[in-house]
Amino acid sequence: MQSFPKFTLIQSLVIFLGYVVLSTTSGIGLAGLETFFPGQTDLALTNVMVKSGEAACQDFRWQLWRAITYQYSHSSFSHMLGNVLLLVLCGINLEGFHGSLRLMWMFEIGVLGGAGAVCVFDSHTRVVGMSGGAYALLGMQLGDVLLNWERKSAPYRLAFIFLLVLVEVMLYLFNPQDEISYSAHMGGGVAGLLLVIVFGRNLTIKTYDLEVQVIRIAKFLLFGLAAFCLCWTLANWPPMSLLDQVPWCWAREVSNETIFGDGEFHCVRCDGPSCIARWSPPLQNESYPVNPKSCSSWAVSER
Repeated sequence: MQSFPKFTLIQSLVIFLGYVVLSTTSGIGLAGLETFFPGQTDLALTNVMVKSGEAACQDFRWQLWRAITYQYSHSSFSHMLGNVLLLVLCGINLEGFHGSLRLMWMFEIGVLGGAGAVCVFDSHTRVVGMSGGAYALLGMQLGDVLLNWERKSAPYRLAFIFLLVLVEVMLYLFNPQDEISYSAHMGGGVAGLLLVIVFGRNLTIKTYDLEVQVIRIAKFLLFGLAAFCLCWTLANWPPMSLLDQVPWCWAREVSNETIFGDGEFHCVRCDGPSCIARWSPPLQNESYPVNPKSCSSWAVSER
């Protein structure tokens, strides 16, 4: 018997209506919980882009609520709509088969999985959106197809998954510096795939020994990856990306012809107060906050 998709519909309506109402009334693209608590509910490890009067290099790692609350804000209408559509397209079918309660907590673990991946691979970016949970459902779709190939819809769902993954890859290849957090997508997708293997309903794998082996491997990967993300985040301060291996917590674009030999702006990043003082006013007349994603290279990396 198919379960009524209560969670999928409630989550979709809360996100959609909440965003539309709050964005319309505030006139700002970034809307959701961030409308009420700006800078306090997004996913962030530190404040790389320091605002006026704000202390630099604040440590947000212990503000654990951010790993869940970031799903309730979105940066634009298209951002929100894309996540809601993915939730509806993947969630209704999965919730009907696996049940509402199971899908709900798997979705939330996917949100945490997305947060973990951001902390490891994209640790200097502030992230909002429920893409971790939405892509967890996409990962669950893949795992569900593999575990339950006997269901008539399996080939069509596999084609749907392939199409979405292809679109994701093309977006990354043609616009890698976009505001999309591909790390959150990846973390949520991997979490969803492993979760459905370990805790989902299985109609295909009939051999008990094989089922135990598959679930054992998936459990090892699930808990191992979760432990790695947690340890990496706690062990590295200032934050450090696994792919960059440079700890830093402050970024600026600076123009200084004497230092750089031209009048252009160059990206600078620092890991502490002495470096920050060297690259801030009054020592630097032209030093401005910069989004790290807009920096294709770093002229200075002090640590």
